[in-house]
Amino acid sequence: MSLQFITGACGSGKSTYLCRSICQEAKKHIDKNYIILVPDQFTLETQKNMVEFSGGQGILNIDVLSFHRLAYRVLEEMPVHRRTVLEDMGKMMLLRKVFAEEKKNLVYFKRGLNKPGFLDECKSFFCELMQYAITEEDFSDLFGQFEKESLMSYKMQDLQLIYRRFMEKMGDSYMMAEELIPQLTALVPQVGFLKDAVICLDGFTGFTPTQYDLLKVLMKAGSQMYVTVTTDRTGRRRGVFSLSQQVMKKMAKLAEETGTEIQPVVTLGRGEEKAPFRQEEGSELAFLEKNIFAHRYETWKEAPEDIEIRVCKRGQDEAAFAARTIDRLVETEGYQYEDIAVVVGQIKDYEQALAREFHRLNIPFFMDYKKSMGANALAEYVLALLGMYKKNMDYDSTFRFLRCGLSPLTTEETDHLDNYVVAKGKKGYRSYAQEWKSPLRYSDLVAVNEAKDKFVASIKEFFQALRGGKKTVREFSGILYRHLVENHIYQRVNGLAEEFEKMEQALLAREYHRIYRLFMELLDEMVDLLGDETVTFSEYEEILKAGVSEGLVGFTPPEKNQVKIGDRERSRLGDVKVLFFIGVTDDVIPKGAQSPGILSQTEREKLEQMGVELAPQGEEAASMEQYYLYLTLAKPSQKLYLTYCKLGNDGSSRRPAYLINKILGLFETLKVRDEEKEEPETWQILGSDTGKGYLLTKLAAGDYEKDDRFWELAAFYAREESEWWKTMIDRGTPKYEKGRISKAVAEQLYTDKLFGSVTRFEQYAKCPFAHFALYGLGVREREEFAVNAMDYGNVFHKALEHVSHRMEKEKKDWNSLSLDEIREMAKEAIDTVSQEYEEGKYFQNHRTKYCVTRMKRVLQQSMEGIWHQMQQGEFFQYFSEKKFPDKDKMESTHLDLGGGREIVLHGQIDRVDVCYRKDKQLIKIVDYKSSDQQLNLGKVYYGLQIQLLSYMAAAMEIMDQESGQQAEPAAMLYYTVKKPQIPWKPETDKQRRERILKELRCQGYVNEEPYILEALDESLSDGEELTPMASSQVVPVRIKRDRNFYSDSKVLSTEQFEILMEHTKKKLMQYGKEIYEGACGRTPYEMKQENGCMYCHLKGVCGMDGSRGNDLEVRKLDELKEDEVWRLLDGSDKLDE
Repeated sequence: MSLQFITGACGSGKSTYLCRSICQEAKKHIDKNYIILVPDQFTLETQKNMVEFSGGQGILNIDVLSFHRLAYRVLEEMPVHRRTVLEDMGKMMLLRKVFAEEKKNLVYFKRGLNKPGFLDECKSFFCELMQYAITEEDFSDLFGQFEKESLMSYKMQDLQLIYRRFMEKMGDSYMMAEELIPQLTALVPQVGFLKDAVICLDGFTGFTPTQYDLLKVLMKAGSQMYVTVTTDRTGRRRGVFSLSQQVMKKMAKLAEETGTEIQPVVTLGRGEEKAPFRQEEGSELAFLEKNIFAHRYETWKEAPEDIEIRVCKRGQDEAAFAARTIDRLVETEGYQYEDIAVVVGQIKDYEQALAREFHRLNIPFFMDYKKSMGANALAEYVLALLGMYKKNMDYDSTFRFLRCGLSPLTTEETDHLDNYVVAKGKKGYRSYAQEWKSPLRYSDLVAVNEAKDKFVASIKEFFQALRGGKKTVREFSGILYRHLVENHIYQRVNGLAEEFEKMEQALLAREYHRIYRLFMELLDEMVDLLGDETVTFSEYEEILKAGVSEGLVGFTPPEKNQVKIGDRERSRLGDVKVLFFIGVTDDVIPKGAQSPGILSQTEREKLEQMGVELAPQGEEAASMEQYYLYLTLAKPSQKLYLTYCKLGNDGSSRRPAYLINKILGLFETLKVRDEEKEEPETWQILGSDTGKGYLLTKLAAGDYEKDDRFWELAAFYAREESEWWKTMIDRGTPKYEKGRISKAVAEQLYTDKLFGSVTRFEQYAKCPFAHFALYGLGVREREEFAVNAMDYGNVFHKALEHVSHRMEKEKKDWNSLSLDEIREMAKEAIDTVSQEYEEGKYFQNHRTKYCVTRMKRVLQQSMEGIWHQMQQGEFFQYFSEKKFPDKDKMESTHLDLGGGREIVLHGQIDRVDVCYRKDKQLIKIVDYKSSDQQLNLGKVYYGLQIQLLSYMAAAMEIMDQESGQQAEPAAMLYYTVKKPQIPWKPETDKQRRERILKELRCQGYVNEEPYILEALDESLSDGEELTPMASSQVVPVRIKRDRNFYSDSKVLSTEQFEILMEHTKKKLMQYGKEIYEGACGRTPYEMKQENGCMYCHLKGVCGMDGSRGNDLEVRKLDELKEDEVWRLLDGSDKLDE
């Protein structure tokens, strides 16, 4: 037996030299076996190379295998007891079971099971023990060396227990994959095809102790052994290549122990001062390979052409840059896709973005990445189904299930059900099993019940079968399997796969074609491992979760000419001309920030001091990482692109990895190019949403005739996406009129009648776009089963309505009731209304129940205020919650806009009080509010506050029709339902009560006529003259000594009431015409500290921060004093703002 090292820098031709030499030898010695051992990921590539080197024929006495494949082959040929190899899924499930059983016996890890990633760390540690040949007996020996009752002794004690129980669970039926190599080592002397074989090792960066043990026996059995080792040709990077030096030392030691002859080292390349064969002599990439990580490095003076560094805003922008550049290289520079590779810092963070961008540009690719089984719709369906049972169908678990992609409901059905559940607070299987009867605005209750019943039918048998407590794993798995079959989940998964195929999402299509079979294999493995174990439902769920979390979906490259995407450690790239290294950020490089695992770095160092060899950590791991970075940077022969991003997927900031500065230090004139600051070239936006957006913008503006970029893009889309381009052209190129839709569209949206409350038109006055979104497009804020300010207002309104109905039923009024009766009525009204309100919304928890108690006190105080106000005057309540129009057509509510179009106002006046004086019926309207509000005549002028005036006009018309007696406006008022919080001061109970009543005084405007003021509050007038120094506790009026009003008194003449009502009518008609003209601009008003965007839930739609364009124009309105309002109203028929 002889050993020979084949050394050289990365790209010097070591693999090529070895493969060609072996092909030549194998042809000469057809009776001898040649075994080429390579890493798992490299087997296919090496097999292809061997076929090419053999002239396309192949050679029968050459086998390309990995260590594990060699083990499987030997086990197939040898008459030994074969145990089933337990993959990561099985390990995790078995560990979950062991921890559940031994939890009471653990000391250090008693709570470890609930720590995220703990089981995975534990599994990795046990695999590491196997790889580094540490047995259970070694554990016992180590345990004795630790100080008793120390934390480390407790930790090692727990690990020893778990390891022992884990091995016992596997028994004689199962083995870990890491046990294959030790088992192979024992069998090598008996294997015929390995005797006198030529053993070649290629592509390895290092070996574990168990692998060294195997290599030792292979040395004894074979005739020759070749090992390729990547070495430093400069001698200035010993730390980086320490792993290679370690391999050569250990292999030489094995040779010495086995009496193997060490032949002269074969060193490949062009010599110490020359480039490897892969890179051109004198090129930038050859310079980089020679100097990266070197202690005494040189610098490149000229402007580099083959190396480029880009910084992008996000990872998706890095992926887009890579895809665009690859597309250009293939289209314009003659590269093949197989000439290009992409290495990713953290592949899981870029997987979706790369797949999306490559699919968009039709770039064929293979992603060398084993995807977690848990990252697909089937796993989500199963885990959500179990979670839904465990949590008794709370909102999160239920809609996680319904939105997983495989539920029995369509997206539309799920949306309807979602809105209803959120609004009504539905939860629990019993609630879902019943018929839902409470209607929801803007929702079809029949459709909601149909969707709910379809959903419940799909899970009913599954839920019923799970009842009854503990079951065996076999029984739980059978119940789950039957559910999947009965609900045709296999067909649904295949349906998703076919959809992905139609969308040309090849990677996802292949995943979904395989995932159902893999999941069935997982269930089979659970039953094989733990079938007769009796567990609770929660334990079963956790075992299944553990299996799913470790299940991996890997793929074989389906095509030859494709871009390969991988990471810098696992992936083995062949010869590539162009390499993209993306995601080069400091959170990924270096890896030192990552956890060392279940043992801390200090604990690992202590074990090393005891002579225990474990996986590299600390400085050794850092050297290994630099070695992998070196291999990555030395891969391309012609071009290298490096990119990093400013923001991570979670929005947190990112910084470039130290590697970026290392490279910048080597190339004096190399600069980082910022994607955000560069105007993209036309080729960079071909086929992208940016390119389409550019075309559409130019088309809409009509500004494209002399735009070369427009015509270049147009030619591309006319050729590559002809249907989309034809659709755009067929639609024409109308000029965009800012803030307006066409009249035809407006008529379709609004029909010939504008139905709505006054609030609708006040909303238009605040912001036309908000009106368009709410009343044209039907955008609604989703109702939620939670108590909010609107709910308080609704309950108070309903409670006051309830009180009025009770008064009417008992033939009582405010003047005939005592204060005790008022308080009792308030309490009873809140009790009744709150219990009936929104299916018990106020009784869902202690906080909302307390709200009911508080509302009773508030309403009692507020009703005392109303009672006092009615006692002070002559008005009596005529209507409560009066709806209008109450006739087919009313002049005040049906406003003719011409052309067959009209406004139809509807509303509900909270209270209409009446008093008869001088052959007139005096009308007072009161609108209840749950928060303080003032009536501002400036806002009335601008159309922002027209509710009370519209209500007054409607009330006067209704009363005219009721009695035929002339109606005159007496007061239009807001009354706030509240319990005033007044500061304490020394005073009598009467004085304090008067202060409270003053706080409860109505706000608004009243008629200035003395006889009307007397009817409102007898303290203000004797009917003929005003009372000097009077200050009302009912209405906002104060009188001076000279019988004139104070300036803060809110009084109007009858004529002024009429002017304001007429102005309101004109405003409504103006708004109606503008709406039919298509007005929908983002033009919110602004008046001092107020604006139309306050409390608006459409900010995310309109983009008031400017994120959706620059056509947001604020209408600045002057704050008007009352005399200014009257001058404007008196001085002009045309209302200019």
